[in-house]
Amino acid sequence: MDIRRRAVVVVLVLGGLLVAAPAAHAQAVSTASPSVSGTVAAAGAEAVVCKGQASVTTTAVIDPAMPPPGVLVTIDVSGLSCVGASSGARYTNSGVARLTRLLVANDVIGTTFAVYKDAPGGFLAARTALLNLSLSFNTTTGALTSASATLGNL
Repeated sequence: MDIRRRAVVVVLVLGGLLVAAPAAHAQAVSTASPSVSGTVAAAGAEAVVCKGQASVTTTAVIDPAMPPPGVLVTIDVSGLSCVGASSGARYTNSGVARLTRLLVANDVIGTTFAVYKDAPGGFLAARTALLNLSLSFNTTTGALTSASATLGNL
């Protein structure tokens, strides 16, 4: 068999494999930046007021061969500005969560993160903040259509 015939056979075989291959799963990546504000209080400790925006990124994976569809949710609140209500001291937080959820039209997620004084050893007196997210999705495309957030105590 000469080189031209071999090339034609290779092209036909590869073309057949491409046609016979199953359809790739669809992925929709969406982002939102809902406003967040609230107070984190703990018994015997200074209340901490936080405000700013959360960063929410969702990646929906829809594969007809493997139902049900899912969504990876990444939440980042590390950009929140947090200060002590009476002292004015700066506070920081641990602020990143990655969750896997089923893709549904409306989802409510509660996740926690640590808030602590932005000082050496501040993490030793951390308190727990609760972030509640309400997310809405287009269940056909997997796109995030809206996001809102509230912040408070556990």
